[in-house]
Amino acid sequence: MARNTRVRKTLFVGIAVVAVAVAATALAETAGALTVTEIATARVMVNGVPEAPVTTFTTSDRIYCFMRVENRTGAETAVLVSFERAEGEAAPGTGGMRLSIPASPRYRTFARTGGNRPAGQYRCVVRSEAGDVLETSDFEVTN
Repeated sequence: MARNTRVRKTLFVGIAVVAVAVAATALAETAGALTVTEIATARVMVNGVPEAPVTTFTTSDRIYCFMRVENRTGAETAVLVSFERAEGEAAPGTGGMRLSIPASPRYRTFARTGGNRPAGQYRCVVRSEAGDVLETSDFEVTN
């Protein structure tokens, strides 16, 4: 009887190790299969694309971060977009946003933030759901 219990425990632990390894491999493949192929900042978007990409904004400008994403995961996923100070701190009033990316191989989307931020150097940061930085775009806010 004790031998059967040991066999069951060993089998259970073996199955659990395999399940964790499969999940870790799938997560690694997903992170590598999601790529930002283009990123730009702009004041205005027309038909889903930046009208005139710029890297300098005033404190009252609306800021758009446009991106083209290649999704080779074969599944719906998401990116996390935040507007951060160049020093790496989140900008005041922006906690970031989650943008859904469909299972389509190519997709374009954008995030937006309002003005009213102090003058300085900033960046739009696009991350995978796992938190890996996929791409950044630097910009400046002036008075």
